[in-house]
Amino acid sequence: MKYFLLALLVSAQVFAATPFGQLQEEQKFNDYSVRIYLDKNTSSGCFEILRSGKQVYFHDGQFFGLGGVTPESVQTPARTPIKMGQSITSDKQPHLVVTGWTSGNHCCTTFYVFEIGPRFKQVAKIEALYFGTSEFRDLGGDGDLRLVTADWTFAYWNVPCSSAHCPTVILRYQDGRYVPDLELMKIPAPSQTQLEQWANSFQAKFAAPDLVNQWPAPPEMWQKMLDLIYTGNMEVGWRLLDLSWPDRGGKQGFIKAFKKQLSTSPYYAAITQSSFQLGR
Repeated sequence: MKYFLLALLVSAQVFAATPFGQLQEEQKFNDYSVRIYLDKNTSSGCFEILRSGKQVYFHDGQFFGLGGVTPESVQTPARTPIKMGQSITSDKQPHLVVTGWTSGNHCCTTFYVFEIGPRFKQVAKIEALYFGTSEFRDLGGDGDLRLVTADWTFAYWNVPCSSAHCPTVILRYQDGRYVPDLELMKIPAPSQTQLEQWANSFQAKFAAPDLVNQWPAPPEMWQKMLDLIYTGNMEVGWRLLDLSWPDRGGKQGFIKAFKKQLSTSPYYAAITQSSFQLGR
């Protein structure tokens, strides 16, 4: 009986570590190799990383692509795959980037970043949600790639799906994790003239029938506020709200709800710190 249970345990371990489906892609760098598989029966896939022929990492449950791209996005000239072994952080170690996505209309994307040098290490797992808004870019020309992505905290907040708006976030690898690059995200504040032009256009939208019956404030207004907040201009965003809101109630309730939703952002602590901007 003891040997039977041991055999079952060994069998389960082998099965859990065994890739399944058809080999779709394989790349090699020094003594590392990565393989992407697809199971056509279950419409799911997996990938494994090997070092000197021995598996050091395995993950399944999604579709996967190599180099930070998907089969669809690699057709776009701007989406050049990241080469296996290319250093993408200031650590200057060779890296591997694998993209996982769930497909479907509301598909979610995850970036897996690994160090594949003298030591093997999973550097990061970044949940980026919708792939179309995320891309690794060399913004500084130094090979230290940033992930340009979006914050989907307000994606369906008081708007239909077709009107979803998500501010841009730039992430960089720092102190062992990816964090917002506030220096690159910050832009100069708009002029007072521009602010007043926006406010005038938003005031007219407050009278829209669908807004009166359903939405607390025009989405265009608070979406512009988000763009200001995420570029280091929170105080200007609140000023835009003051200029835009007509002589009617509901303002304080909106501010409370807006702040509550903003506080759920995974980047909230970074974008609201005083060194980046001042708010109310």
